[in-house]
Amino acid sequence: LLYALITMLFYGLWAFFPKMASLHLPAREILIYQIIGILVVGSIVLITSKDKLQFNAPGLIFAILGGAAGLIGTLFFLKSLAIGKTYVVVTLTALYPLITIFLAFIFLRESLSFKNAVGIVFALTAMYLFAT
Repeated sequence: LLYALITMLFYGLWAFFPKMASLHLPAREILIYQIIGILVVGSIVLITSKDKLQFNAPGLIFAILGGAAGLIGTLFFLKSLAIGKTYVVVTLTALYPLITIFLAFIFLRESLSFKNAVGIVFALTAMYLFAT
């Protein structure tokens, strides 16, 4: 639970700081400067880790695809922040788990309970309410 709360804090900062940056810079520049932040933190993690870096072809491919998808999503997130209300953009983009759930259901054959399906309907309803 502690790690989840720390994650929530940093994701909140991740969504807020770019809005502040968008008051001064275009999305492309913000993305580039965020990548510098990622490289700094990633380098610290790599240098301070006692474990050797692992290589596995499928894992490497999916990790790179995840990074590319994340950066593309971030670029559009930044563009949205520049023109939209922060609370709407952050709320709508925070519903990205709906995409993950759908993909896991289709490709990983993970099951959904009735209660899960009701939660998805509520999330879609929230998306509609925030967007209108």
